[in-house]
Amino acid sequence: MTVRGKVALIVGASGAIGSAIAHEFAREGAAVALASRLSSVSGLVKQIGATGARCMQVEMDVTCPETIARAIGAVERGFGSVEILVNATGAYGPIGPVEQNDPAHWARAVEINVTGAFNVVHAILPSMLQGRTGRIVHFSGGGGAYGRPFFSSYSACKAAIVRFTECIAMELKDKNIYVNVIAPGPVKSAMWEELRAASSLAGEDALRELNEMDATGGVSAQRAARLALMLAGTPVPITGRLISVVWDDWEHLDQHFTSLLNSDTWTLRRVSIGGK
Repeated sequence: MTVRGKVALIVGASGAIGSAIAHEFAREGAAVALASRLSSVSGLVKQIGATGARCMQVEMDVTCPETIARAIGAVERGFGSVEILVNATGAYGPIGPVEQNDPAHWARAVEINVTGAFNVVHAILPSMLQGRTGRIVHFSGGGGAYGRPFFSSYSACKAAIVRFTECIAMELKDKNIYVNVIAPGPVKSAMWEELRAASSLAGEDALRELNEMDATGGVSAQRAARLALMLAGTPVPITGRLISVVWDDWEHLDQHFTSLLNSDTWTLRRVSIGGK
């Protein structure tokens, strides 16, 4: 399977990672539908359309099932059934000590990151199940696989995305629908500026990380896009895995299939002492 000729819905296309994915998929021959809460992807649609690729824009708020249904309906009318879903949405939520977090802000981040992911998957699965094919790619982030102080909402949300991915991957593994999640590393995006604005509330480790990111430029969004492209196009049935753009050997994904199939590699698991 390749993405050529496939219909891909990219949610969160206005962000650095989402826009990179849109360009990558379009270059490889996919018809790309770019979903955003605002009309901020119109320029991106024009850029991609100018290359001759099929591209359209749909408005979507992942916290509102009605807008999701309308967006998917528009894509189906314009391009056909969605075969690839890439969910690149994300919100930091409050940054700082838990006792200083605003509860409504904390809950809103959960609504966007976790409930939003569920809403989109819930809406897209019926057509994938009917067509007996599909690829779903989510994004985790800093704190998804480890505790991240002063980012309790974001960390909890991203860990939830990983477990949600594992659950639905197990449900769908015999239906030719593969679901995976990417940890992109520190990609330069609007979140950098949120981190900068938070200043000391983010903690010393986060500010040190920000300085390193400023010095190096961070991880290229194109690397995350290439991994998303590989997961969407590979015939190798890898599913339910958290794959790090920075630390994992995803460029040779097919070579790791046997070890992945028979182990908990690239998953979140409890570490015990001498037993389960």
